[in-house]
Amino acid sequence: MKSLTYEQAMEKLEQAVARLHEGALSLEETLAVYDDACRLAVHCGAQLENAKQKLTLITDGVDL
Repeated sequence: MKSLTYEQAMEKLEQAVARLHEGALSLEETLAVYDDACRLAVHCGAQLENAKQKLTLITDGVDL
């Protein structure tokens, strides 16, 4: 999962959410897709936090 870009992870997360909303999965499949979705959400959150930290570093060095 770490090799996924933010955009790739978001696309997979959106697909997982769509599958869950369809309601056609078995309980076991639902749990597996939900687990994947949670991991993808954490991955995306970490990438956003990293980007935020980078922006802070960049903007702290700039006099506005």
